[in-house]
Amino acid sequence: MHKNILLIITVLFVCTISVGCSSNEKRLSTDVPKIEDKEYGEQDFEKNIDICINYPQIVNEQKISNQSEINKLLHDYFKVEAKDGLYYYSNYEIKMLTSEIISIVKKAESYIKGSPYPSTEFGAININIRTASALKFDDILSDEMLLSAVDENEVSSFNGVNGLLAVHSYEALIDMFLNQIERVYYITDSGIGIIIYLNHTSGDYVLLEIPLALKLGK
Repeated sequence: MHKNILLIITVLFVCTISVGCSSNEKRLSTDVPKIEDKEYGEQDFEKNIDICINYPQIVNEQKISNQSEINKLLHDYFKVEAKDGLYYYSNYEIKMLTSEIISIVKKAESYIKGSPYPSTEFGAININIRTASALKFDDILSDEMLLSAVDENEVSSFNGVNGLLAVHSYEALIDMFLNQIERVYYITDSGIGIIIYLNHTSGDYVLLEIPLALKLGK
């Protein structure tokens, strides 16, 4: 009898340990990476160079085997080549951060000495954490899916797009985006944001955020 009780307790103990390990492995595999703010600056008053770049890096994440590759992608995306007369300041905002996807937007203000006006740069990078690769627009969405989402959902607009809507429809703005050489976008919890580049007198760029169900992390 005592032997049977001891056997039952041993089996229960082993099962408890096994379940605990499985649960822990699942938790580790879905952990969101920690992002830390880094800064790079360069000043040369003789050459009129003043650069300040804030950029993100994954830190102390032993569970992410390709951390260095991801950090290089982020570093290279934000770096800028110093040239005489350049003023450049950039910052970033994390739009999505999960165990599978990092989506980050960059906003920069720059000026070259002698230019008639400063310029504003708005860009984005989306990274598949598992493959340590940048996600292109075509990797996650087709043209037809984007156009269909605009027809079926309420679109949010930013950075002066309302003035353009007096001349262009949302569909026309989407068409401008699809015809750009580079389709720059970012991912949010509720969908996708797209960046439409314009000339300086029109405001440099506009943003449209479109509710959309995306299949990510493949």
